[in-house]
Amino acid sequence: MQQRANCKMHKVQGVSLIETMIALTLLSIGIFGQVRSQLESVSTNHSSYYRLQAAYLANEIVGRMRLNPAGVDAGYYDSVSTTTTYENHSCRSSSGGCTVQQVAAIDLYDWTTSATDFIPGGEATVTRDTNFTDQAVFNINISWTRNYKGLSESDSAKYNKFSMQVGI
Repeated sequence: MQQRANCKMHKVQGVSLIETMIALTLLSIGIFGQVRSQLESVSTNHSSYYRLQAAYLANEIVGRMRLNPAGVDAGYYDSVSTTTTYENHSCRSSSGGCTVQQVAAIDLYDWTTSATDFIPGGEATVTRDTNFTDQAVFNINISWTRNYKGLSESDSAKYNKFSMQVGI
């Protein structure tokens, strides 16, 4: 009778070890899933951050254009790009003030500098939409190169884009 009790006890110990190993395997799979989910969340947060920066930059140039309606009418904001270098005028600190053209140049210098500084690989354009004759309408496009899930940089730039059309 005692031999039987020892055999049963021995079997129970082996089953317990297998159950523990299965439980640890399942726990490891669960933890791996949580880590992967956390990494995906961080990636999504970065994407949201850059999209927010792009929206902020678009609204910033719209605000600057609305503060300089004479510059808009003169066409100083009709074709803007981060690939163009704009002059940072010293009239900001002079007592004589700035001309409309100088204010536009300062706006474009500040805006294009911000676009390239705050967004990785940032490219931004502002173009006047000539289809509208009764109102000044502008297309604002901001793109950036953030590589998602193995996309090449050129595909990624197409994928990461913020566009806005606004009437001034």
